[in-house]
Amino acid sequence: MSGSTEAQVARLDERFNSLEKMLSSFTTEIRLELKSARDSRKAFHESHEATAKDILLISHRLETLEKEVTAIRPTSDEYLKMREQVRGAGTLGRWVWRIGIGVITVAGWIVGAYTYLTGRPPP
Repeated sequence: MSGSTEAQVARLDERFNSLEKMLSSFTTEIRLELKSARDSRKAFHESHEATAKDILLISHRLETLEKEVTAIRPTSDEYLKMREQVRGAGTLGRWVWRIGIGVITVAGWIVGAYTYLTGRPPP
């Protein structure tokens, strides 16, 4: 019986060694998975922080742009007003030319009619 007991102890020792190797292997795998997960979370947080900084920068630039647009608003309003005045002056100029041409045409007709009727040029 002592031989069989020693054999059983040897088998149990082999099983325990096998279990210890498996446990060591699982522990190593779990550590690698934990490190990988930690690195992944770290990269995500760094990316998130960079994105937050970019959004903050864009927000600041947008606020600055809004202030600048508000500051130049009176100038652009004045430009639009002057453009409308120029457009109005152009329309007025066209009508003045048309009226002037009409007056000169009528005067030419009158001079022509006077010359035709009297036979001599106007005084």
